Amino acid sequence: MSSLEWISSPEPINEEKDQQTVSPPNCDDFVGVVIPRQTLNTSAFEGFEPPLPKSTERDAIDTLLRDFSSYEIYDGSEFLSFQLDDFSIYKDRATNESNYGLIALNDVAKVAGSPVFFFDGTVRPEVVDDPGFYLERISFMTVSIGGYEDLERHGVGNDVWIQSTHCNTRGQIWYRLGKPAREYAPYHHTFLWVANLAKHFVDYLKENRNVALSAFKSHFREWLWEHHHLDSTFRGWLEEFGGSDFRQAIVAHAPFLRGQALGLGSEYEEHFLWDEIGLSSTPAVPKQPSRAKYTVVTPYIYKCFKDMPWGQYLQIVNLDSTMAARHQQLVHRMGFVPRKRGVVTGSKAPIEPGDVVAINRDNQTSWKGDDDLWQTYHSGDETFRTLHKGDFECQCSKSQDRKYNVGDTVLVETSDVLEPVEIVEVSGDEVKVRVLLRRSRDFNDDSCRPNELVYTGHFRHIHLEQIRRRCHIRFFSEEQRDKGDIPAPYNRDGNGSAFYITCEESAQELRPMTRPASFCDGFDPLEAKRKLRALNLFCGGGTFDRGLEEGTAIRSEWAVEWDLPPMLTYRANHTNPEEVKLFRGSVDDFLAVAIRGQRSDLVAKLGQVEFISAGSPCQGYSLANSRKGNKVSLRNSSMIASVAAYVDFYRPQYAILENVPAMASKTHERNPLSQLICAFVGLGYQLRLMHLDAWSYGAPQSRSRLFLLIAAPGLQLPEHPALTHSHPMGTTLRSLGEAPNGLPFGERRWEVPIFKFVSAYEGTKDLPDLDRAKIASIPWPDHRSSRNESNMTQVIIDQVPKHPRKSGFPEAMTKGFLNFDPFPGDIKRRNPPSRAWSRVDPNFLIPTITTAISPHCKFTGRWLHWREDRLLTIMEARRAQGYPDSEVLVGRAAHQWKIVGNSVARQVALALGLSIREATLCNPPLPPYGETEEIIETCLNKKKRKRRLSEIVVNTSTATVVTTTTTTRYRLEQDLSVEDSSTGISTLSLGERTGTPFNDISNPLQVSLSPLSKPWNPILKTVKSVKDEGSSSEDPILID
Repeated sequence: MSSLEWISSPEPINEEKDQQTVSPPNCDDFVGVVIPRQTLNTSAFEGFEPPLPKSTERDAIDTLLRDFSSYEIYDGSEFLSFQLDDFSIYKDRATNESNYGLIALNDVAKVAGSPVFFFDGTVRPEVVDDPGFYLERISFMTVSIGGYEDLERHGVGNDVWIQSTHCNTRGQIWYRLGKPAREYAPYHHTFLWVANLAKHFVDYLKENRNVALSAFKSHFREWLWEHHHLDSTFRGWLEEFGGSDFRQAIVAHAPFLRGQALGLGSEYEEHFLWDEIGLSSTPAVPKQPSRAKYTVVTPYIYKCFKDMPWGQYLQIVNLDSTMAARHQQLVHRMGFVPRKRGVVTGSKAPIEPGDVVAINRDNQTSWKGDDDLWQTYHSGDETFRTLHKGDFECQCSKSQDRKYNVGDTVLVETSDVLEPVEIVEVSGDEVKVRVLLRRSRDFNDDSCRPNELVYTGHFRHIHLEQIRRRCHIRFFSEEQRDKGDIPAPYNRDGNGSAFYITCEESAQELRPMTRPASFCDGFDPLEAKRKLRALNLFCGGGTFDRGLEEGTAIRSEWAVEWDLPPMLTYRANHTNPEEVKLFRGSVDDFLAVAIRGQRSDLVAKLGQVEFISAGSPCQGYSLANSRKGNKVSLRNSSMIASVAAYVDFYRPQYAILENVPAMASKTHERNPLSQLICAFVGLGYQLRLMHLDAWSYGAPQSRSRLFLLIAAPGLQLPEHPALTHSHPMGTTLRSLGEAPNGLPFGERRWEVPIFKFVSAYEGTKDLPDLDRAKIASIPWPDHRSSRNESNMTQVIIDQVPKHPRKSGFPEAMTKGFLNFDPFPGDIKRRNPPSRAWSRVDPNFLIPTITTAISPHCKFTGRWLHWREDRLLTIMEARRAQGYPDSEVLVGRAAHQWKIVGNSVARQVALALGLSIREATLCNPPLPPYGETEEIIETCLNKKKRKRRLSEIVVNTSTATVVTTTTTTRYRLEQDLSVEDSSTGISTLSLGERTGTPFNDISNPLQVSLSPLSKPWNPILKTVKSVKDEGSSSEDPILID
């Protein structure tokens, strides 16, 4: 049972300077033979010789009772006990054909039903020195642990017994567990640690009332130390865990802990903890009634999406007159003034500077499409934004000056990376900067984070053009660093271009320092300030929203999620779980309640929501979904219309939507991305389309996602978050589609990085080895597999070669490592390029984390560890997705993996949150909390309002050459509100009205600047869109 292994070198990867890519290192240094840990009981092997002649249990017990019977009393109960040494505990092949072998006693509680387990070992009297009797394959079902509810005892000690099936029939006869067999020692060691956790856990529940999960973050450890710190055995137990936050351990071992607690008395079930981790019948977040059968939308959104393949699943919910009036006032206040239905006619007046004109298409242009007139379009920055005076100026006439002050911290381009520096002096185009060294790289200190800098007395002179952008650098003490008290974003390894300094270089040594007076410290993320009130849709475990919150611009107040484990996870990691309003139910029911104005403490009211985040279900658009046409997939696909309806109703200042890039694919009958953009632009929102790669922000994962970020008229539209990490070698050019001018849109960006990308090895190298992942890690409770491998699949994993890299099941079959075919007849699975049962390359990225690990899949089966014979663990998936180690996942292992797979990479979320923060700093100050709703009510009594139309323009970065001379002049329209005499409410004069304010913008693409007789095309056409020949020119559909 040995295997030859090639170990990867941990040396850093060299970067290619011109492409910011990396070449794979030389990892093929042979270092030795690795003996895998034994997973079967020794008696199962052919040729096994027992240490003593094998006895039957009946004969052994009869002899022991005759010669050595002596009763003992424990906790008032009298029983007989014999010592069991050299034991191993296992599941037998005869009773469990697919999954047999050694098992830890704490894992017994996780097995469903009433299974029978077996042990081998030597039973002897506890006191008398006697060789005893060797027993083999003895069945048992009962385990007993002592030491509970006794604070004078510091652990369970050796008070662990099991009772065999035979002994149970003969009365109170038990086997006390002594020394385990050599092969079973690691399993028993883990069990004893968990048993001691159970003892302390029960004692804590007994001594404290209504214990919650949050108590185990720090108070549990403090309580333990107060009662047991004088005992060396306890200190060893605590040191083995290594931390003070026991929440992950409590959740990981929850079934075992609950079984031990409730076995002592029903009073332990009264603690709120069980509700928080989903092990009670009354979870902390109750299920809301499910009434909506279809996707709830507003009338306007229905008109936008009714012709989509899933349009049949949309259901319109109208506002009553009172809600309609309130909504109209919100629309006015936010600057969403709808345009007139009529088309503005052209003027024959002479053209003057500042006029808005439309031009005929050049016959020799590369532009595509059916419209005869086009707006100027530039593909470098895919945005729609509010029209400003500067948009009527030539780009070449605009000033490009960048203002920097002494003390500012910026990123300077060197040969291949950006380096952080402090500006010391500015003289024209020459800038004197202070060199800030990286402690881990420049001082060979691997214990430091890659974004820890060292303040130096070295200076350089650079040209102004070498400065690429600003960065955030803040001083902290070494004590704050060592205690983990540095807040986000400064504790995220350079994510968001954030660094920290604790010391300075002085006389060839490093010494602590405080911030110099001239240094402009980075922003303080803990500073109290007014934040945008956020509603989180499809929130899952909440890492997307927590990442956005860490940008310091938003505060999550409402969250909507259907499933219990992610909702409990969201709650467990929220800073104020009692304050956030958690709606466990359908987004359709939530929106229906809000639109109808029904009372609910969990549903946000009109005027309260200032920010919306949504990671809508991607299964309907995912390339991995082979059943996109079934009902479930179509309902999932329709959820983008739900997000648009939320935006239409609540009219937040900002909103962000995440989905898979395949949402822009031409495989769809109608392009959903284009239609969604059409809907948002039609509402009057500014919009930025982004294609973000998780690895470009520090995630060791090959995950790419599409993001739509919108802003209300007049507000600053957030910038595309700057890339901080390099692309791996082999990264290709990619875009979401092609614009009508033949240029791509939604392109993958290429920028000079600050850091090299984080490989799978670098992102997980501090985690301990698990061999075959049969034994839980004590200090890392989530470092466990999300599934139990059968013996057959474990054989497949064992035989997959570790070299060459990325080898899998096909290579194992080709090289003859497997002497049987587990998938007969499935040629595609066992032949290249199948990825079934293949290993991750440690020098590159972890594959995209999905909702379930599927090593058998020929397309997405690369889940095997590169060095160990196991699948990737939940902890490794967490690292790939950027979950901080301090956060907790609620639910069983499979639930935890699904929560992680459904998440947005935290690194990307934080980068977006910082971009939103920068944008909000450019806006007017926010009103106090609650003032918006009061203003809406007050405005209902006001008479006239004079508003200018919200114009939308495509943001540009590249000029389009115009060769035609025929032009038409247009004027900017102004619309005055008038009083409705029947209601006394100030409304807009819109010509025809059809009952609800959502119909005010009947055609979102026909803006007032265009003279076209059909809707204005915003010049955003995807490569994969399919032209709809039957669409009406009056329909707000953005296709070809």
